[in-house]
Amino acid sequence: MDREPPEALMPVVCAKLFPDADRDWLIGSLLPSLHGKPLSEDQRQLVRFCHEAIPAPAYLLYVFSLLSRGGDAVRMEIFGLDPPGIIAYLKRVAPGAVPWIEGTADLFMGLERIHLSLDLGEDILPRIGIEGSFPGLPSREPRWWELFGRLVDRGLCCPDERNAALAWPGSESFWTAPTTWPTKAVGPHGFCFRKLSHVKVVCRPDRELEAKVYLLFGYIPERPAAES
Repeated sequence: MDREPPEALMPVVCAKLFPDADRDWLIGSLLPSLHGKPLSEDQRQLVRFCHEAIPAPAYLLYVFSLLSRGGDAVRMEIFGLDPPGIIAYLKRVAPGAVPWIEGTADLFMGLERIHLSLDLGEDILPRIGIEGSFPGLPSREPRWWELFGRLVDRGLCCPDERNAALAWPGSESFWTAPTTWPTKAVGPHGFCFRKLSHVKVVCRPDRELEAKVYLLFGYIPERPAAES
């Protein structure tokens, strides 16, 4: 949505993988299917190399085709590396990226559900993303505030943006929002929830760091007995 048409209207196609997904199937079948064409031989070898280098218990969680972004790259998103593990992994697969990523990885110290994303063309592109989150809501998880405090300190967001993001989580029902509730569609039942999905920082050697907050919302027919 932050791009001009027609690129803004073109989806980025991705697939979520099981931890034990077969590497040959990934390279020879899944990625070509997502990409709409076979990978080049150099790209196949690079995907294989980056996949083999993932240390257990981390694993490849998502793969993407980035054709709609105007290039010919695919994205690998790795789950389960902590910040030191990210640096150790990059030292193996992309050592040139370590000097400009090292300080950024520290922003995610103590976070849960950390992801590392790499874009692969004929080489690893100079764009690396790190994201992480916490399962609890900011009202009960003070580490959300600590993370956003680091982002403010690094100039990646302002206090007003931090406050707006942390105020997003919550829920509504027919009884709290009777004038806007979609009564015709769902009746007076269930509730709509809002949560923070994750925070992502995108690193490029020739540009300032970019922080993104991903918001999550949805509808549940019945309210759970307890919310975290």
